Amino acid sequence: MLGINPEKKWVIENPWAEVKISVPPKQPAKPFTLAEIKLIVQKCRIHPALSHYANYIEFKFGVGLRTSEAAALLWRHCSEECDRMWIGETVKRDKGKAAQRKKDRTVPLPLTIELQQILLNRRQSNFQPDDPTRTHRLFPALSPIFTVF
Repeated sequence: MLGINPEKKWVIENPWAEVKISVPPKQPAKPFTLAEIKLIVQKCRIHPALSHYANYIEFKFGVGLRTSEAAALLWRHCSEECDRMWIGETVKRDKGKAAQRKKDRTVPLPLTIELQQILLNRRQSNFQPDDPTRTHRLFPALSPIFTVF
C-alpha cells in the first residue's frame, strides 16, 4: 500500500520501485582523426559562408571546451601573452547571460603555440592588459547564437 504523509503531501513509498526498464547499449561516438580535423578547418577557411567561423572551429578542436564555455570566453579570461586561459563561466542559449559554473571547473588552460597565435592575431591592436573593461568576446561571430552580458 502507498503511504502518504498528509501534512507534507509526500509519498512515503516509491510506486515505481519494481518497474524495470532496460536501455539498449549505445555505440560510443568515433572522434575525428587529426587528418579529418585539418581538412574540416581547411574547408571552413575557404568556404565563403563559414570562413568567419574558422578560428573558432580550430580553437574548439584544439582545446576541447564545451560550446557554452567557449562562447562565454572574454579577453579578460586570456593571459596577456595568450598562452593561458581561465575557464569558469558558461552561457545558456535560452538565457544568453554568462553564469558562474555550479561545479568548480575553473581551469587555467594552457594553449598550444598554434592556438596562441590565432588569439594574438584576433586581438585588437589597442589591447591594454590592465584595462578592467576587457569584456569583448574572443569570438564575436557567435553573437547571433549566444549573448554574454
